[in-house]
Amino acid sequence: MAWLVDELVNLRHEVTLFASGDSRTRGELHALWPRALRLGRPRVDPNAACILLIELDRSGLASRPRLRCVHAHINWLHLPALTRSGIPLSKAIGRSN
Repeated sequence: MAWLVDELVNLRHEVTLFASGDSRTRGELHALWPRALRLGRPRVDPNAACILLIELDRSGLASRPRLRCVHAHINWLHLPALTRSGIPLSKAIGRSN
C-alpha cells in the first residue's frame, strides 16, 4: 500500500492515508491507532480500529468532497458506514490483519 500511495503522490495526486501512526507515507497521514495492530499488545481488539473508522465517517472527515476513493485493509465492520458516505470503496481480499 505504501508504494501505491507514494506513486500516486509522485503523480501529483492528493492522497490521505487513514492508518496506524507508525506508517510511513508521502501522503497526508491521519493516524487511527498508534501502532500497526499486528505489532500491538496481544489482547488489543482489532474491532477498535474499525470503530474509529466509523467515527471518522460520522465526523465528516471521511466524507470530505476531495476524497474520491477509500481502500480498506481492515475488518468488514466499517463497510456500512463508509458505503453510506457515497465514496467508492475497495477492500483488500485475503488476510485482514
